[in-house]
Amino acid sequence: ACQKWLGLSREQIAANVEAGHNCWDDIDIVDGKPTGSVRISFGYMSTKKDAEAFVDFVQAYFMGGAEYVPATLPTAPTGDDLTLESITLFPIKSCSGMHTQEWPIGDCGLLYDREWTIVDEHGSALGQKRAPKMFHVHPHVDLERD
Repeated sequence: ACQKWLGLSREQIAANVEAGHNCWDDIDIVDGKPTGSVRISFGYMSTKKDAEAFVDFVQAYFMGGAEYVPATLPTAPTGDDLTLESITLFPIKSCSGMHTQEWPIGDCGLLYDREWTIVDEHGSALGQKRAPKMFHVHPHVDLERD
């Protein structure tokens, strides 16, 4: 994904690998071009203030204090303009999602969303990078059953 958004050619990726670069190392720039990106996730509790704090962080620590000019964003729909079409929750972290039309909210978001995780023999949580077949696990939570 980074290759596309950073405009890196296959040759540049190959050169980065040849130079010993991988996705989780500390090499941020090769030949004047960035080698990765930052992803931020927002949830239902996130606010515009959270997004602004992240922009301020990036500006201060990665742009040398350069001024940030926000893009003009369309006005968010409100009230009757909003329609929830479906909900996907992930009861077991890194496994397939469970699709539903309605679901209760708990103290921390969707009830049972990422409530459980599969661990290895050392107690470390597994993810799809280490265990890609986890995607084939399709959990189902039955709220009617005790």
